[in-house]
Formats: sequence, C-alpha cells, structure tokens
Amino acid sequence: MFEGLGGTTEETKKEHLKVKLNGKEMTFGVPRHGHHTLENNDEIGHIRRFLRDCGCEPKAE
Repeated sequence: MFEGLGGTTEETKKEHLKVKLNGKEMTFGVPRHGHHTLENNDEIGHIRRFLRDCGCEPKAE
C-alpha cells in the first residue's frame, strides 16, 4: 500500500517496517503468522494518522 502511494519501505532486523512517504518517516510493527491482537488495532490507528499526516486521505464524495 505504501509503495502504491509513492512511498518506500524497508523491513528492519526487529520485524518492523520503516516507511518513508511524502517527506515523512515512521516505523510500524509487522504482524507475523496471521496473529491479530489488540496491539495490531493500535497499529492500524497509527497507520491511519501517518497517512493523514502525509496528505493521503480518502476523497469526500
């Protein structure tokens, strides 16, 4: 998704994903083996805020 928006991604040694998009950078945890926890829900919120801060919001219809 990030690369589709023009960003770059790099997986770190600590199973995190470093994302650079529109001049901003953030690191997110990478869920493994289909494990979905409440912690992952927090990550979704972080991703949404990061995308908004990068100017990537859904267009209002």
